[in-house]
Amino acid sequence: GVMKQFTTYTAIRQRAQLLGLPLLFFAVQLIAVIVSLLLMIFSFGVGLILGLFLLNVGLYVGLLQYQQGKLHFSLGTVFPRELSNQHIRLGHEKT
Repeated sequence: GVMKQFTTYTAIRQRAQLLGLPLLFFAVQLIAVIVSLLLMIFSFGVGLILGLFLLNVGLYVGLLQYQQGKLHFSLGTVFPRELSNQHIRLGHEKT
C-alpha cells in the first residue's frame, strides 16, 4: 500500500496564539470586547455601538501591528547606546 506522508512541524517554538495574537494581547482584546458589550447593554445607542465597534477593530489591528513589529512605542531610552569610562571634554575646557 501507499504510506501516508506527514510534514514536519517546524514552528514548535513559536508562542501560542489565538486569532493571530499572543495570549496576553488576546486577553486585552477579550476584556475590551466584554467591556464594550456591557456598555452596549446598559446604554443603548447606535452611535455608541458604532464607536465601540470601531474602537475594538482599531485595538485588534493595533495589537496585530505591534505584535508583528510594524508598530513600535518608545518612551525614550533609559541608557545611552554606548557606555564608556573615558572623560568627556568639552571644546572650551583646557587639558
